[in-house]
Amino acid sequence: MSAPHPVIFQNCKLVFPDFFAEGSLRTEGGRIAAVLVNGNLRTNQAEVVDCAGDYLGPGFVDIHNHGATGTDFIDGEIDGLAAALRHHQERGSTSVLSTLITNPPSQILKTIRRHVAAERKGAIPGNFSGFHIEGPYLNPDKRGMHRIEWMHDPDPAEYQGWVEAGEGRVRLLTAAAERKGATKMYAWLRSRGVTGSIGHTTLSWECAQMAAAAGASHFVHVNNALEWPTRAKNNAGWMQTHTRGIGSFLTTDMFTGEVIADGYHVTPELIRVILATKGTDRLALVSDASPMTGMKPGRYTVATVEVEVRPGKLCLLADGSALASSVCVVHEMVCNLVGWGFRLLDAWRMASLTPARIAGLADRGALRVGAMADLVRLGTNLDLRGVWQGGRKV
Repeated sequence: MSAPHPVIFQNCKLVFPDFFAEGSLRTEGGRIAAVLVNGNLRTNQAEVVDCAGDYLGPGFVDIHNHGATGTDFIDGEIDGLAAALRHHQERGSTSVLSTLITNPPSQILKTIRRHVAAERKGAIPGNFSGFHIEGPYLNPDKRGMHRIEWMHDPDPAEYQGWVEAGEGRVRLLTAAAERKGATKMYAWLRSRGVTGSIGHTTLSWECAQMAAAAGASHFVHVNNALEWPTRAKNNAGWMQTHTRGIGSFLTTDMFTGEVIADGYHVTPELIRVILATKGTDRLALVSDASPMTGMKPGRYTVATVEVEVRPGKLCLLADGSALASSVCVVHEMVCNLVGWGFRLLDAWRMASLTPARIAGLADRGALRVGAMADLVRLGTNLDLRGVWQGGRKV
C-alpha cells in the first residue's frame, strides 16, 4: 500500500495531554510531521482539512476489547475480525488490543496465529495493535463470563508459546496473582516487554505486593471481579481491615488500572474516588466491548455463554445475574465522563495516552511529531466528525 498523501489540519482545537491549544497539524507518511500552536501551517501541496474550531486529538487506544458486530476475537474468522475492528475504528478507536477470553490453550494459540497472518496480508484494519490475553489463569470464584472448566494455573509452555507466536504483538496478559506459578509468569513477561496484569482475583495485599515485585503492573476492570477492603479476623484472631484487590490497587503506586465507563460497571462517584487516588496517568478508559457491541437488543451466545443485550446498551448474562462485558465503544465512554462532570482533557487522556503507555505503544496516544497519525475530530458537543488511521481518512 502506498504512503498516504500529506494532510494539513487547520483551525483546530488541538488536544494535548495537559492542555488545549488553537493550532494546526500536518501528517505525512502515516506520521505526524509538524504541529503549530496559534497559527496555521502552510499547505505545501497537501490536502487541507478545515476543522472549523473542532477538537483534533489522538485516536482512542482500547486495550481491553473482545469484539463487535457478532464476532468474538477469540474464535472469529478473518472477515469477522475485520468487521469487528472496523466497527471500533470507525468510532474513533484507532488502536485496539484484541482481547482473548478464557479458552483452551490451543484455541488461544490458533487465534494469535490467525490475527498475525491476517495482519500480514492486510486483511484486517490498521487499528489492530496486538493482543490482551485475559485468562485462562483466573480465579473461578471471580470468573464472570469466563468458563470455569478451562481455568488452570499458569503453564510456561503455554504463555511462552503465545508470546512467541505473537511476534511482539502480545502486550497484556491477565491472571489471578494467587494462582500457582503466577509470580514466575509475571517476571518472565516483564523480561519480554509484556505487561503483566491482575484480574478476576481474590488476592491479598501480600500477594499483590509479591506480584508487583515480580513484574505485574496493571489491574483490569477495577471494581469488577475484584474484592473491596473487608473487616475480618486476622491470623492472630482479632478484627482487622484487609485491603484485598481494590485496596491493593489503590495503595500501590506502581499499579495502573482501567475502568469501564458505560454507566453500569462503575458509578461516576466511584470513578471520582479512584481518580482522586490514582490520577489520569494511571487510570485508563476501556470498552471491555462484548462481541455483541453494535448488535440490536436480544439474546445471543458469547463464548458458549448465553447473554442478553437490553435497551440502553446494557449487556447481562441471560439469567440477569451479572454484567456480561459492555456494548459501548470508547468514544461513548469519553462522552459519558464529560456528561458526569469530568474534564474532557482528563477523559481524552484516559482514552489515549494512558492506555498507550500501559500497553507499551510508544508512538500512540499524543499529538507529537513522529507519532502515528491516528487522529479523531470531535465537534464542540463531542459528536464524532472524522477518524484518520495512519494519516488516511477512515
